[in-house]
Amino acid sequence: MISILYGDEQYLVRQKLDEILAKNKDSVITKLDCNDKDFDINSIVDACKSVGLFDDKSLVLVKDPFFLTKKVDEHFLDSLLDYCHKPVYETDLVFYTFDNSFNERLKVFKDIAGNADVLKMSQMSRNEFFNYARNTIKSANLNITKEAQELLVNNANFDASLLNQNIEVLSLYPEQIDSKALVKLISFSSEEDVFNLINALTSKKASLAIKYANKLMSNDESILRLISTLANQLRFLYSVAYYQKEGKSTSEIMNIVNTKSSYRIEKAYETLEHIDMNEIENLLSKLSDLDYKCKTEYDVSDKLKLDLFIVSLLG
Repeated sequence: MISILYGDEQYLVRQKLDEILAKNKDSVITKLDCNDKDFDINSIVDACKSVGLFDDKSLVLVKDPFFLTKKVDEHFLDSLLDYCHKPVYETDLVFYTFDNSFNERLKVFKDIAGNADVLKMSQMSRNEFFNYARNTIKSANLNITKEAQELLVNNANFDASLLNQNIEVLSLYPEQIDSKALVKLISFSSEEDVFNLINALTSKKASLAIKYANKLMSNDESILRLISTLANQLRFLYSVAYYQKEGKSTSEIMNIVNTKSSYRIEKAYETLEHIDMNEIENLLSKLSDLDYKCKTEYDVSDKLKLDLFIVSLLG
C-alpha cells in the first residue's frame, strides 16, 4: 500500500504517523529524509523492493518528498513512478510532511495519488474540534468538572497540539480538576485579550481598552512587552488583510502567514471587519512613538504609562 500523509493539522499528522508505526511494529522499518544531502531518489525504490527472505512486511517512510512540493524533471522520477504503478504487496510506502506543503496540482502528485491512499489532515471545523476535544478528554479519563472542561477546550484555540499537551499535564493531577485548579495547572494564552484590546481601541471604547490592557499587564506583561505583543498582532492582521484583498483562500493565507490555528484566522477576520489596512498602519505608527517615549521617560510610573498608552492610541 502507498499512502500520502499531510495537512495543516500538524498534531493529527503526527498522530496518524504514530498509528501507522504501531500497526507496523513487527515490520522492517526504513526511514528516509529527502532533506538529507546524501538522499537519492532511487533509495526509495530500493528500500521498497528489499523485503527480506524471512520478513513478512516492510514499512518505508519518506519525509518531505520535495517532488510532491515543486515541479522537477519527470525523468528523474521514472523509477519511482514505475514502482508506484506496480508496488510490492509486502511493502507499505508512506510519503509524509508536517508543513502542509504538498502541491495537489502537480502532475506527479496526481500520478502517485491515483495509486495511493491520500490522508489529508485538514484543519478541523469548530464542531469537529469540539467533538475531537470531548473524545480526547474522555479517552484520557480526566477527572474534570464540566466548567473546567469547557475552559480547557476554549483555551486551546482550536489547536489540537496545545489541547493534548495540556491534557498530558492534567492527567498527572490526582484530584478533581475544577476551574481554579485548571488555571494553576496550565498556561493560558493571552491572544484572545490582545484581539479584544485591538477591537476596543479601533472601536474607541476607552473603558474596555483599559480593562484588557490592565488584564494583560497583570499577567506579568511590562508596558514594553505589551507594545511588542500588540505590534506583532497588528502586523499579523495587516498580512491577513493584504492576502485576503489579493483573493487568497483561508488555507493559502494560513500557509503564507505560517499559522496552523484556524481560530487565529477567524479572530483576524472578525477584527478586520472593524479595521482596515490604513488604520493598522496608523496604530503601528502610534505604537512606535509610544515605544520610544516609554524607553526614554524613566520617571513615569507604569500606571501613567498605561494611561498614556490608551490615550495615545485613542487620540
